[in-house]
This record gives sequence, structure tokens and C-alpha cells, in this order.
Amino acid sequence: MLETYKKKITLIENEIVDVLNCLINASNISFSGVVDMDVSRFKEAKETVATIHETCDAIDTNIITTLALFSPEAKDLRKLVSYLKITAGLTKTASNIRAYNKSIIKNFKENSQAFTDSDYLQALQTSSIEALKHTLSIIGQENKDTLEDLFEQICIEVDKTEMVYEAVEKELLSTNKISVEGFAQNSSLLKTFRKLDKMTNRIMDVATALVNAKLDRVVVRDLD
Repeated sequence: MLETYKKKITLIENEIVDVLNCLINASNISFSGVVDMDVSRFKEAKETVATIHETCDAIDTNIITTLALFSPEAKDLRKLVSYLKITAGLTKTASNIRAYNKSIIKNFKENSQAFTDSDYLQALQTSSIEALKHTLSIIGQENKDTLEDLFEQICIEVDKTEMVYEAVEKELLSTNKISVEGFAQNSSLLKTFRKLDKMTNRIMDVATALVNAKLDRVVVRDLD
């Protein structure tokens, strides 16, 4: 039974890896859309994560089945509960990606001039992609120091995101530089940036749950 249980855990972890790879792929597609100013990439990115919700529901079913079949002891029970929190976080991350790409399509059509200087968007997307990659690395890692190192790298990307968002917020909402109409357009554009900011924070929540699962730490808060 122990061997069968281990195989179930490996299956669940592999499924989580597949979801993370899908999120990374979608983010890379979206990033290329910003670089090339190609609106079709944003649509492709949305479609790439379209079935993540169903995939995570299937993973949850595997987790619940494993709980029912093997009645794991405390440590393994905490790990499986963490995995349920992780799939919830991954589903919400996918929703963030869809919302971001939907928003950027709208702004691209209505205010394409705003994308002439896309440094801010590229910086925010780079941080979210790096955070996703570090989160993916956590799954196959067991060394405590390396796990904490990876998590620290994610925290750095979150800090970068917040700094960039504050800078773009200041620039876009500067009433001394733009007209009332331009202010309204930039307020709409800022919402697009905000979705990237939220996405990176969501990724950190997933990484937190993963590290807790790896190190058998008690999760002190749910993924909101």
C-alpha cells in the first residue's frame, strides 16, 4: 500500500507540474505579444489556460481519493491539504492570466499608443514568469536551504513587481502630464498592470503552500 500511495503522490505532483508549465507557457506567449505588439498572442495566451480550472478540479479529485483510500497520518495529511490549497491558487492564477490578456486586448485596441513604450509591461511579466519558474523548481526540491533560497527569489520578484507598479501608477496618473480623456484611458490601462501585480502575489501564495508542504509547516492562512 505504501508503494501505491507514493505513486499517487507522484501523480499529483506531476499534474501540478503540468499546470505550472501551462501557466509559464501562457505567460511567455503573452510576453511575446507585448514585445511584438501582436494582439493575436494575447488571445492565444487566454486559450492556453482555458481548461486549467477543469484540470485543477481533476487534481483535487485525485487528492480527495488519496485521502479517502489511504487515510494518511498527520504529516502526509498536511501535505495533501496543502496540495488542495495549491490547486486553488493555480486556478486563480490562471484566472489572473485570462483577465490580464482580456484587459490588454481591450487596451491594445483602444489605446495602442500606450504600448509604444512597453518597458513596464515587460518588467512586470518578466517577474511573474520568473516567479512561476522558481515555483516549479520547488516541486522537485527537498533540500531545506535550496527551498528557502527559491522562495526568497520569488519574494524578490514580488518586490520588483510592487516597485514597477508604483512607478507606472505614478506616471499614468500624473494629472500634470495628460488631459482628462488621457487620464481616463490611463486609468483603464493601469488596471491591466494591476492584474500582473496581483498575479505575482498569487504565485507567491502558491509557492508558500508548496514550501509548507515540503517542510511540513503548518499553513497559517488560506490562499485568498
